[in-house]
Amino acid sequence: MAHYATKVHASLTAPEAFELIADFRNLAQWDPGVLSSAQTSGDGVELGATYDVEVPIGRGTSILTYEIPHVTPNRLLRVVGEDRRFRSVDVIEVEPTADGSIITYDATLTLKGALSFANRFLDRPFRRIGDAAAEGLATAVEGAILVP
Repeated sequence: MAHYATKVHASLTAPEAFELIADFRNLAQWDPGVLSSAQTSGDGVELGATYDVEVPIGRGTSILTYEIPHVTPNRLLRVVGEDRRFRSVDVIEVEPTADGSIITYDATLTLKGALSFANRFLDRPFRRIGDAAAEGLATAVEGAILVP
């Protein structure tokens, strides 16, 4: 299991930041580790909505299907993405500030099945992936990374 968390200060209001970041249709715009993302059920950020997210894996690609099991509008989103090899749990929390908002992005990646023995080796590569996503997030909201 690998874990990554970061906080980004955004000049956007909390509802604006939440709309941009929590809607996984926008994921490929700010996360360079995502090739494409398409909503497959639901309408935007709502309970039970699903997204197919294409990511590079080795020399190929994989589609993780993400589902929203919890959402508090403009505040908190929990999404769970899975394919046959991976499970990713991402939590996005947005808090208003006097000059915009603070976005907290927390992700946990776990290998499944026969690959689970390698979970202990995921931290370093997942940190590189997370750092790139955090930079993309900061650029998307015109903010500065507060906590790597």
